[in-house]
Amino acid sequence: MISNDFIGHFVFVFKKLFDVITTLDFGSVEQIWFNFWSQTGRDEIIPMVLFHAICSLNNVQEFIRNADYQLYQQLVERLIADILSPMPS
Repeated sequence: MISNDFIGHFVFVFKKLFDVITTLDFGSVEQIWFNFWSQTGRDEIIPMVLFHAICSLNNVQEFIRNADYQLYQQLVERLIADILSPMPS
């Protein structure tokens, strides 16, 4: 099913985002987002017209919103924990 392709690709991109942010590679974040939300390199997965149609569905928008919240929460927990951990002597 097409929406499963979308969700699978979205989860793959989120995992990449989480990895680059937790390794403090902030320069890669923009390129990862750009590649996902633009037509570049994604047409073989989901054509742009279909991508826009899928993104207009309420349940997909809610999925994206919830995934964003989870990503932000995980990043806060991970990055704050690293900042507050004791420095080695």
